[in-house]
Amino acid sequence: MHGGKVYEYAEQRGGALDEIVDFSANLHPLGPPETVTHALQVALHLVRHYPDSRHLRVKEVLAKRYDVAMDHLVCGNGASEVLELLLRVLAPQRTWIMEPAFREYEAIARRVGSQIEHVSMMAFGDRFYFPLNRIVESARTGDCVVLNTPHNPSGMHVLKVDVSDAVNTLLDHNVDVIVDESFIDFLENEKSETWLRESTVNPHLHTIRSATKVFAIPGLRFGFAVVHPDVAKKIESDRDGWSVNVLAQEAAIAAYQDRAWILRTQQWLVQQHAFIHSSWGMDARIHVYPFAVNFFLVTFSHASLSRFIQTELHRSGYIVRNCESFHGLGASHMRIAIRTAEENYALWNAYLNAMDAYQDHSPMSSSKRRGESAHTVDDGDHKK
Repeated sequence: MHGGKVYEYAEQRGGALDEIVDFSANLHPLGPPETVTHALQVALHLVRHYPDSRHLRVKEVLAKRYDVAMDHLVCGNGASEVLELLLRVLAPQRTWIMEPAFREYEAIARRVGSQIEHVSMMAFGDRFYFPLNRIVESARTGDCVVLNTPHNPSGMHVLKVDVSDAVNTLLDHNVDVIVDESFIDFLENEKSETWLRESTVNPHLHTIRSATKVFAIPGLRFGFAVVHPDVAKKIESDRDGWSVNVLAQEAAIAAYQDRAWILRTQQWLVQQHAFIHSSWGMDARIHVYPFAVNFFLVTFSHASLSRFIQTELHRSGYIVRNCESFHGLGASHMRIAIRTAEENYALWNAYLNAMDAYQDHSPMSSSKRRGESAHTVDDGDHKK
């Protein structure tokens, strides 16, 4: 399962695509930037040519933006393709995935023939944690560990300093570490939190970035990795060079030169974080996990309530992310993207109306109206 399936949602509802407000995909609601749409219009005539399989111009922009040499860069058709290209070259015997996690990690690892090792990110108090110390005890040379921060689906960010010792220990034992930073552009302290610089010097450390989320171009798709030059050479020697199309490259060239967009993004997010904390975060009927980026994770008291709320929201045209496909989560969890102020306010009101409808029709409410004692029945899927 994956968020953003707006075509399927519209078909299920029997309505038009523009009637859907998609809170299921963690995309920047203000994008794409005008610089990107302009670049696409100017570049339309280039579709008559094959794309540059070397990705030279976009690599030049990325190299300047992140102060890395071009031979450290690998570009792909989204972060997912970059991850697959990387895992094909690394060919790990075992891939360690901290759950819950983006399901493509497991799918790609299986496609390259790697054994999957799931490690639970159990929630202590109000947050998940990265169990890297447990992995350090068991991982061996030739294994690969996928570290996703900021974390999807929780939205939390684990500070680099808190995991550096464990990561360095893994690297010292020749365990490959892949850091997926697909959402790091939403952090104000992105420069101090990224692993890009370390990935240029250590052949076992690899950092992946995505343009899809922060620049809102999922229909084009662009991602890149910063890796050791030896790893980059191996990847480029055996891949489909045409996978990054002309328009995706032009969009990325424009996007990664638009510094003002990131500043605008961070200002928008600070304002919307304040609203989420003062609304969803203050509702005692649910639990909102700590979050640092453009989405947040909610837990309901039981799965039947969560399913009811999601159904009511869908009927109103608001699509949220059901979390049943995430290992370690379940039907009681719901992931919500942060959109524009108007849309966030509308979703909040739709949620309140759905909660009122549930209470009006719940067995508890009925028994209270009859003057009987009542209790809430947990359906066994409450994982908090």
